[in-house]
Amino acid sequence: MARYSDHRQDTAPSSARPQHPGHYADGGHHGRGRVIALVIVAVVLVIAVACAALGVRLMTSARTLQGQVGMLTSEVQGILSQAQAGQYDAALTELQARRQGISDAVDDMNEELHAAEWSVASRLPAIGQDVRAAQALASAADVLVDGVLDPAATLAQAHPLSSLVSDGAIDGEALQAWCDFVGQLAPSIERASDVVQGVSAPHVAQLENGLAKVRDGLTRANETIATYAPYAAVLPDMLGCNGRRSYLVVAQNNAEVRATGGMPGAMMAISLENGRLTMGDIMTAGDFIDASSGEADPFPLSEDEALTFGPSAGVVIQNTTYLPSFPHVANLLNQYWARDHGVTFDGVIAVDPFVLQALVAALGDVEMSDGTVLTGTTTAQTILHDVYNNYAEDPTLTDAYFVEAADAIISRLHSFNADDVKNSGLLGSLRKLADSGHILAWMANSDEEAAVTSVGIDGEVSTDPSRPTLGIYFNDATWSKFDWYLDSTTDIGAPVDNGDGTVTYSCVTRVANTATAEEALTDADYITGYNPEKHDVGDMLTYLYILAPAGGTLTMGDTSMFENYYFGQVYGDQVARGMLHLEPGQPLTVTYDITVAKGSAPLEIQTTPLSTH
Repeated sequence: MARYSDHRQDTAPSSARPQHPGHYADGGHHGRGRVIALVIVAVVLVIAVACAALGVRLMTSARTLQGQVGMLTSEVQGILSQAQAGQYDAALTELQARRQGISDAVDDMNEELHAAEWSVASRLPAIGQDVRAAQALASAADVLVDGVLDPAATLAQAHPLSSLVSDGAIDGEALQAWCDFVGQLAPSIERASDVVQGVSAPHVAQLENGLAKVRDGLTRANETIATYAPYAAVLPDMLGCNGRRSYLVVAQNNAEVRATGGMPGAMMAISLENGRLTMGDIMTAGDFIDASSGEADPFPLSEDEALTFGPSAGVVIQNTTYLPSFPHVANLLNQYWARDHGVTFDGVIAVDPFVLQALVAALGDVEMSDGTVLTGTTTAQTILHDVYNNYAEDPTLTDAYFVEAADAIISRLHSFNADDVKNSGLLGSLRKLADSGHILAWMANSDEEAAVTSVGIDGEVSTDPSRPTLGIYFNDATWSKFDWYLDSTTDIGAPVDNGDGTVTYSCVTRVANTATAEEALTDADYITGYNPEKHDVGDMLTYLYILAPAGGTLTMGDTSMFENYYFGQVYGDQVARGMLHLEPGQPLTVTYDITVAKGSAPLEIQTTPLSTH
């Protein structure tokens, strides 16, 4: 090396340099070339040895990681299986037993994947993406262990899910703790999601599939938390865990259809205090003043509402549900109760016999005083149809029958506990009913009303142009309980681009009377109805309302099938209304076009829940 250095510093002409035996005149250049070559070879060998060593270390580490993944999978699999089977307490108990093993496995994986050799490998071409993906998965797992699994295990030890409901009462402390936990999940889920979302797709198919599943799972978790966190924040207050709450429970009778579901045939005042339910008075429409008698002034409606749905919602309590806006209906109901009985409520909840049927399916059959047995498949038909034939000689007894059924079913809730709720499948049934409009709620507290809206049971007419919603509503005009047989479907055609950013959908609504001619003849008059405009006993008279989405327009096709046809505006949007005569087995078809605002999501439908749905 020193000789190479001396040669570089020698500036004398080559002819003056001394010649050594066996040394060519230009031999310095050849010597230098050999040295450079040797250095390059040496460097290559060092790199090769280093890469080989790294490769060996990576392979060894990979085998270690494989074992850690297998251990983690083994620890988690049982918990997941129990959770998927709805055995939540068992899953949480298993989590408590295995939490340390899971935590250790995740820590070991992170330590292994973030060691020096993996950091080097993450910068290499090809495999670098795969390494970074694996590191991201391990980091996300670490976040979830610290922010979700560990707190859940600790909470489950202090407040098992089975303790939430006992002897018909809610444990306020336990409910508050679990609701707080739900509210605290969002940051951890978001952090884990951010970690995996920022990683490029790996080359290894197994790793890519795993990463995709984790991303999808975290996305769904984020969406679920966003929906239910606001609800969890106010649920303890709503259930009377922090002070008494009073609610009006309205039973909508789908057999006499109204825009929000049905006529409010029976209403029950309930209260919740310290998590315990107390039932109060049950009343019917006859217990309230009919303003047409002159004993009281009607409650005011907007001019558009009165023109579209008629003024009677403010005149008689049984017609409040003519309006499709449930918050407005709830406020009207509160006004009727305040005026006639001096009671106002913290909220109004509307259900129908299909909700009672779901409760019977979960709680067990109910035997009525007349010997009829209500079951998980017959309750709705018994209450909405059969009872009117059974008590044809005195239809007023049907209200008492409904009250008896509601009282018997709701009383069963006092003996219901958390395990019963879980094992019966009741929550899943209620969720489906809520999605289809059979359960509606309004809260006087704005935060609680926002929570009700977040879970989709507010029953409000949509005012969001970015999420256009077509309204299809019905109001009975047969003066009957004939709507047990009312059926309707609406088909939305493919969107057509109008070239200006708006989109038009061709829509078809079919409406049918599903009663047979024999049923129309044999059913009691109280079922088939008394409107003198009926063409014959089987004729069903129904008002159909088609409400354009917010920011959209409605263009009607043939309207010759309507009587009392009206086209106007309500809630700020266009509406078409008309009465239909529906003979048994002769459905009517209504066609129209809906144009939605620029940049809107796909068109959705909000419709009156019917007995046949």
